[in-house]
Amino acid sequence: MCVKLPYANPRIDKCLIELIKEIKSSGTYKTLASCCGHDKYSKTIVVKDRLTGVILEYFSKTPLVAKKRNRYYKKDSDGFYFIPELDDTSFIIKLYQDDLDLPKETLKLIYEEYNKHAKMHKVEIDEILDLKDGWDLPDSKGYKEETIILGLLYLSKLSLILWQKFNKKLPQPFILPGGLGEIELEWSDKIELQISIPTDPNKLLGIYGYRGKDEEFLIDCKLFEVDERLLNWLNQLL
Repeated sequence: MCVKLPYANPRIDKCLIELIKEIKSSGTYKTLASCCGHDKYSKTIVVKDRLTGVILEYFSKTPLVAKKRNRYYKKDSDGFYFIPELDDTSFIIKLYQDDLDLPKETLKLIYEEYNKHAKMHKVEIDEILDLKDGWDLPDSKGYKEETIILGLLYLSKLSLILWQKFNKKLPQPFILPGGLGEIELEWSDKIELQISIPTDPNKLLGIYGYRGKDEEFLIDCKLFEVDERLLNWLNQLL
């Protein structure tokens, strides 16, 4: 994400330049407008399909109505630009729907779960995103919005599947900063559980559960995979 300038910037945000070059060189789309979101909104690029003339947001493939002078963005009360037709949570769900690997009707429920967790943990999330490199130790890393999003999506999927399969409600965790840019979902009341969300969505997440000396387990699994052992363990404890 680029640092937001104190004025309207007609140029392409620096962090999007290379991607926009790739889009243009592909010959499929003409780029009309873009914004990286500056850590408040998701990055967006408005493109026009050169073959069909259809205008859409590049990442979510959401169709947009043509606007005069390419005015697809509006400015919010803090001076940040966003596309009004895009609900930020819907955008995120569309972006990761293949990774979530859920039926369309279930994705609607994930939308509700995600919004619930995002609102409930807003203070923690804002505090984590304010941490920069070196915040704790010299090699401590700052935090990317994407890592928070991945954590909330995993939490939403785990909560929903636990409810659908066992009719059990997952308690709210603490959301804490890890040392190298990852985030930790931690429970320490009814259950002793820690889930480490990596900064790279292609890396495995780590799960540690504890219930006495003889009931301790470690699981490494793909980011959006809800492990059956974890579900069964939660069902026994909740």
